Amino acid sequence: MSESQFKEKPLCSVKSAVPDTVECPSCGAEVEMWSDEDEVLCKGCNTQVKRPHA
Repeated sequence: MSESQFKEKPLCSVKSAVPDTVECPSCGAEVEMWSDEDEVLCKGCNTQVKRPHA
């Protein structure tokens, strides 16, 4: 066989989420927030922490 029997796989256009650290505005604790999240719950004081606008 001179021609490959397998089709070429297309490159994936989906980006993987990456972790980031933001400061809780209520208690000042560092909160881990993934790049695909807009808000998380602070484990220190149960405050809803939103991603700061750039």
